[in-house]
Amino acid sequence: MPKLSTEALEERRRRILSDAGRVFAEKGYDRTTVRDLEAATGLSRGGIFGHFASKMALFRAALDAQLEAGLMPALRAAAAEGVSAEGALMASFRAMAAWNAEHVDAVRLAEQSRLLERTEPELADLDIEARARRRETIVLNVRERQERGVFRASLDSWAAAELIQIVQDRLLTEAARLPREEAEAKAQRVFAVLAEGLRPEDPPGRQTIAE
Repeated sequence: MPKLSTEALEERRRRILSDAGRVFAEKGYDRTTVRDLEAATGLSRGGIFGHFASKMALFRAALDAQLEAGLMPALRAAAAEGVSAEGALMASFRAMAAWNAEHVDAVRLAEQSRLLERTEPELADLDIEARARRRETIVLNVRERQERGVFRASLDSWAAAELIQIVQDRLLTEAARLPREEAEAKAQRVFAVLAEGLRPEDPPGRQTIAE
């Protein structure tokens, strides 16, 4: 059998992650068998686990790939939006809500990782790592908004990011069960209060949250 090039091996690995991630999301980690993975990827057990040490390693890599593929870039892009504190918070909320809606498999995988923490302790680290990466992205967003005068320059960027992440997570969890208009209206009300502690003391030309 001819040896695959580095590019071909990387492409196969990406395809395995995509196909396996879909199966894990549909069936759950515990109910997904090696035969399921073989059927989804079109590869043998050896073809799959030649790239990943175990089923758990494959699950971890599939979730990690889903998060890195678009969530962090979407959050970074949102940093440039909004000329008021309220508008900036809403821009990030909308970016995450849209990403969640478009990447249902990734959301399901993240939910499974949290449910499996007690029986699969290493998944607890995965969830912590994922939250830490998102926290770091939010910190970068806070600092950029401080530089643009959207957020108060004297803020502790890490503390502000932690508060924003906690509020975002709660609102996004509720948004998954609410009509879009209702979820956005609730987020606007909450962010209007949160923005009071983030905006500069005397912001020039304060904008409305609807921007």
